[in-house]
Amino acid sequence: MSRWSRAAALGVGVIVVACMLVAGLVGVRAFLIEIFRAPSSAMLPTVPAGSLLVVQKLGFGNYGAFGITIARTRPTVAAQRGDIVVFEYPVDRRTLVFMRVVGVEGDRIDQPGKLQVCCIHSALLSAGYLA
Repeated sequence: MSRWSRAAALGVGVIVVACMLVAGLVGVRAFLIEIFRAPSSAMLPTVPAGSLLVVQKLGFGNYGAFGITIARTRPTVAAQRGDIVVFEYPVDRRTLVFMRVVGVEGDRIDQPGKLQVCCIHSALLSAGYLA
């Protein structure tokens, strides 16, 4: 094998390995986890503005990376009370919204008057939960 053949084989090998790494990283970001930055201080004190949020995507049905949607399927995992969820704002799908799940299917949520309290099934949520 000549010197140029070895160099060409090495170059092709490096390109193949680099492509495999990029495909793996895109796959992880599209289907497993994605990192977001909290845009505002709306969830203080638990999530300060600018915090990094690592979001689990597997099982929630919206798979994509870098603004490109690869697949949308029915969710196979249900969000639980207290989880922070990220979703597309229905009016403008380019805007992502971060919110905490307060109630799940079957819960009856009340916010009596204009008070900064929340009740689930007439039981007052603890202040620590709302923070």
